[in-house]
Amino acid sequence: MGRESQRGARVIRILISAEGSNELGTRCDPEEGDRFPSAGPHPGVIEKLAEKVSPGGWEVRHAIQWKGVHKLRVGNSGIARGEAANVERLALRARELGCNSLVFLRDRDGSSIREKVIKKEVDKQQSGKLRIAGGVPVEMLESWLLALKGVRASERVEDPAKLLEEEHDVKKKRTTDMVQLVMNSRIDRIPEDAVSLLRWLRSLATALNVKIPKQWPRPKAG
Repeated sequence: MGRESQRGARVIRILISAEGSNELGTRCDPEEGDRFPSAGPHPGVIEKLAEKVSPGGWEVRHAIQWKGVHKLRVGNSGIARGEAANVERLALRARELGCNSLVFLRDRDGSSIREKVIKKEVDKQQSGKLRIAGGVPVEMLESWLLALKGVRASERVEDPAKLLEEEHDVKKKRTTDMVQLVMNSRIDRIPEDAVSLLRWLRSLATALNVKIPKQWPRPKAG
């Protein structure tokens, strides 16, 4: 959870969204299986990555699970329109809540169409009043976690969850392990071939009004 600036600067208000408790922590619907004690909020991967980018000056105003985003009844009902509608609805909700930033993750899971549609809608909804950091992990959150451990070609690992458990002691779907991994990681050590992660971190820096450090690796072109 973000902390207010000690200098009394205006706090950036954020709406976050993702698929479950790994990303959202105890902000996730308890019925979906929180993996933290019930007493007090415990952040998931999104907030811990945000703390890496900016340790203060922001706060999470609201969190919504991806499957809980109200679907807009417009256009076609296929996957492409559904994904775009979710981004559109999240942006609208963020504005309604007076948020400055919308931060979300949605695994690609092998769907290049999903990735393209989400990017296009993020570009459409982006504005001066609402900055959006919409990430599509290739192919899933666990791939990003491998990259945070310095593993190269993480986006091409066939079973990143298995590799995380076998070689990095991160139990499958255990949020506490994932959060600890993020806390122990360094952005400047992420391999440049972790393109989807590096691009999202740069958009997150913009959403949090942070100047991108020169030592951050640039995503590999192509």
